[in-house]
Amino acid sequence: MKKYYSALLLLASLMLWVGCKQGTEGGGSGTGEKVTLQLNIKQGDVFKQLSRTTQAIEQKMMGMSTKINQTNETYLKQEVLAVSPEGVADLRVTYERVTSSTESPQTGLQKYDSQKDTTGDLPAFAIGYGGLVGASFEYSIEKNGTVKEVRGIDSLMNRIFGKAGLGEMGDEIRSSMKEMFGEKSITSMLQGMSAQYPPAQITVGDTWGGENKLGGQFGMIVSNTFKLESIEADKYIVSTTGKISTDSEGGMKVAGIKIDYNMNGESDGSLEIDRKSGMISKSKITQKITGSMTTMGMNVPMSIDQTVEVLPY
Repeated sequence: MKKYYSALLLLASLMLWVGCKQGTEGGGSGTGEKVTLQLNIKQGDVFKQLSRTTQAIEQKMMGMSTKINQTNETYLKQEVLAVSPEGVADLRVTYERVTSSTESPQTGLQKYDSQKDTTGDLPAFAIGYGGLVGASFEYSIEKNGTVKEVRGIDSLMNRIFGKAGLGEMGDEIRSSMKEMFGEKSITSMLQGMSAQYPPAQITVGDTWGGENKLGGQFGMIVSNTFKLESIEADKYIVSTTGKISTDSEGGMKVAGIKIDYNMNGESDGSLEIDRKSGMISKSKITQKITGSMTTMGMNVPMSIDQTVEVLPY
């Protein structure tokens, strides 16, 4: 169960990045140069993005407070396989490296780096991470940044399951993880790591955004507003603010146990968009989320302070 929980934490960290997912409603006003934000990538292009998630999680149960500090890094290589005449691009995503650091009162400080920890016994929280390294999946994306299709997720999950050694609870855990982190959820993650751009030309000061119901059983609803702050020779600078809440129809099952969430929060940050390719080159989003989870008749207050960064490597 600990092995499964570790893989769950890693994927959950990836999924929380979808708080940057963007809508397409236009608005605002500005003066000066007008620009069209869109993807302009070609076959053979390669983009390498490091996604770093830093979390401080606090839970209170039976009058006792538990704090967990965690940092996860995933190094993702994206290769453009083909681009249609209409501008729809097919890309392959490959996990090149995974690092994780977890500190809690129960375990102390534990670290894992897939480049260094290749032999010997791994800490329980890291088992399964190695299954990601070298794993790939593919997706298609329109030039306005809308992710159309994701392929190869089952193969990715099978690699994680194989490394984690799920034992006799394997079938039930596999089913839960596929529901939580299936095609819809990975689509949301990819949508956040790219950008869904406004349909019309914009200038400095213009805004766009909207409400998005994210995939997966977490049932997160994200309402973001984006603003074009500046136009530079090689990039666009965009700021973002947002509100996060859980859908009343959300919740999930872990090993047959129902977990319901009632969480609310806010986010803010900035993005740098490469002017030539239309890809996000850098971003930093901070999120503060508070609320509770309910399971097996217990209500557990919790808070999450999180920073998600995307950087080139």
